[in-house]
Amino acid sequence: ELFTGNTAMVTTAVAEGKADGGQLAKSWLVSYAGNFLGSVGLAALVAAGGTLAASGAPVATAVAKTSLSFKQAFVRGILCNWLVCMAVYMASMAKDLP
Repeated sequence: ELFTGNTAMVTTAVAEGKADGGQLAKSWLVSYAGNFLGSVGLAALVAAGGTLAASGAPVATAVAKTSLSFKQAFVRGILCNWLVCMAVYMASMAKDLP
């Protein structure tokens, strides 16, 4: 479960009275830790495979992203989070085909 979508779904459950604050904190902690470990694992695999060393594109992308103003980075983060949350919401509302 992605942390962003998990945050939206479990917070909604708390607001609806289906979960309490302790369950929310546990869910956030486990989800964040899993996402962190997964991202470190993926980075280790990419580094071991040498996938990004073949071209200068990753460096150019990193420079472009770190050159954004705080406002631009903040707004892009909000927009990205919104898209992820909408994807989780739409997936949870989808019905199986007959």
